Amino acid sequence: MSPIQEDITLCLAHSGRALSSSPPFFCCRGCLRSIVLVFVLTAQLLSQQVLTGIAVRTNSLRTITATINDLVFLPDSITIFAGDSVRFSLASIHDAVEVSEATWLANGNTSNGGFQVPFGGGLVVPASLGVGVHYYVCTPHAASGMKGRIFVTSATGVLDVHIITPTDFQLFQNYPNPFNPSTTVAYQLSSSAMVIIAVYNPIGQLVRVLYVGEAPPGRHTIVWNSKDYTGRTVESGVYFYRLQAGSFTATRKLILLR
Repeated sequence: MSPIQEDITLCLAHSGRALSSSPPFFCCRGCLRSIVLVFVLTAQLLSQQVLTGIAVRTNSLRTITATINDLVFLPDSITIFAGDSVRFSLASIHDAVEVSEATWLANGNTSNGGFQVPFGGGLVVPASLGVGVHYYVCTPHAASGMKGRIFVTSATGVLDVHIITPTDFQLFQNYPNPFNPSTTVAYQLSSSAMVIIAVYNPIGQLVRVLYVGEAPPGRHTIVWNSKDYTGRTVESGVYFYRLQAGSFTATRKLILLR
């Protein structure tokens, strides 16, 4: 009989005996060895599960979209692990081309030789997404601020990057323009500010307040669905949208064509 079988037999023989109320709390040598064996096996199992969890981590697929009525990538900033892929689901008027940080900041569209997603979308594979920050733009609409970033970190480390803050306040041209029935307005802030964005008719009357509130530094977008403050759809024509952010103000024209 093996030592373990002896311990089990001995423990079973004492199964009707009450445990001691003082150390040791085991009725016999068999109980002690059996409990120790359970702890060892449990520790081995948990260790194996942890190791297996690390070993079988599967790469994931993230998706970035842009519709025909939008001038923005959604989301425009993502963080992924090295080995992950990114799928761009884009309208036929949008592409995505990797550019340098300087080009990205200047709203340019000159490729840096990195990934290039054709009009209508496509897949960016891990080989094109090394650890670091990848800046990209939509080439026809980069000047209007249609751009994004992909932060890639290693599976075992942390990516230490500097989040770029715009150096000035700016109101971009809406897109599409002319539009029907919705258009996207984009703006950027170099610091936190109280923001008011509103739409006016040609004689200066308020049509709709699109946003009021504190906004952090960075690039922001908001959609106007061509409805006034009562919820009624406005008539075709020329309108103006105005950004007030702290002491900064800017106004641009938009056209609704039905």
